[in-house]
Amino acid sequence: MLQDGLIVVSDVDMVRLVRSHSVTEAPHAAGQPARLMRIHISESDRFGDKPLYEAIVARCREMKIAGATVIRGLEGYGETAEMHKSHLTRRDRPIVISIVDSAENLARLARWWKR
Repeated sequence: MLQDGLIVVSDVDMVRLVRSHSVTEAPHAAGQPARLMRIHISESDRFGDKPLYEAIVARCREMKIAGATVIRGLEGYGETAEMHKSHLTRRDRPIVISIVDSAENLARLARWWKR
């Protein structure tokens, strides 16, 4: 399961680009400010029998969250200053999951995360 992690939430303006390259308001925003949640974990974190990042993205899809992207880092460190990077014998690279939706939907996701 999760060894260490960090969740960062910030306010953003959610927009989307259309084929004409103009910018329009995203349907999920519906006139409300959006939130960006970034979850920082390690590649080795698990949820049951699968990687934690896969479980989080699957839960986001189930909850119809507007969008989620998983980014694998080359290396990084956190509060403990322990370096996380690719090793020959284990997978410990940093993972960042960026999730965008309304404040209410991200709060629902956070409640699932905390249980």
